[in-house]
Amino acid sequence: MKKKEQPRNHSRITPSDKAKDTNLFTQLQFPWYNEPLNPHISHQQDKVTDSTQSVKELPLNFIGRGEVRGSEFTQIKSSIRGYLYQVKSSGATYFEVFIRRHNLRFGNIIYPSSNSFGEWAWTFLAFDKAIETFERINHEKGN
Repeated sequence: MKKKEQPRNHSRITPSDKAKDTNLFTQLQFPWYNEPLNPHISHQQDKVTDSTQSVKELPLNFIGRGEVRGSEFTQIKSSIRGYLYQVKSSGATYFEVFIRRHNLRFGNIIYPSSNSFGEWAWTFLAFDKAIETFERINHEKGN
């Protein structure tokens, strides 16, 4: 005697259901997935962080490496929204102002790379222009 075959459940998984499952899976594995631009960098400067989570701040003084090797960086001002550094390189002095960016993956604040300048970081020869930009960053809403 042959065994009677049970009817199969042909419940249909729609593409939207599959997308929901994939999105949930991605969010569980990669909580930073929905961050804009770089998935490892938070662009929400006003976001309140958990008090148990420590963030490694930028150093007050450091010597540059890589493309800025030998340059001396000195932090002049910092705030919850941005930084102002004085840079001495090959006898020249200039100022770099940038928006605070938190690297969620490594738990630190990042210094901008050369391709960030003009987007969220700026260089000035005049200190007063640097201060003006730093103050503007600190008073803007929605950064």
